[in-house]
Amino acid sequence: MLFSAVATERDGVATLSVVGECDLATVPRFRNEIVRASRSCASLVIDLSGLEFIDSIGLGVLIGARRRVDNLVVVCPSGRVRDVLAATSVDRILDIRDADDVVT
Repeated sequence: MLFSAVATERDGVATLSVVGECDLATVPRFRNEIVRASRSCASLVIDLSGLEFIDSIGLGVLIGARRRVDNLVVVCPSGRVRDVLAATSVDRILDIRDADDVVT
């Protein structure tokens, strides 16, 4: 599965929508996209709705994004990726929400 990330900005909030798999091969692009999206905005929404897989390196990038951005929200519906976030307790340190709970 390929990886893609599309960034948009509205009213000072950047949204990064991620699709595919976040693993050793794709994590450099994921990190670069987060850095790029967060340069112009203090608030960032990372939408993982289209993500099918994330490994520990990808989780590390999400945690790093929390340090980089003043206001970070991660959109992640129920499913395999959400289960990984819960199993690793990353959901305790990130603001993870369902898509319906995010206002952009």
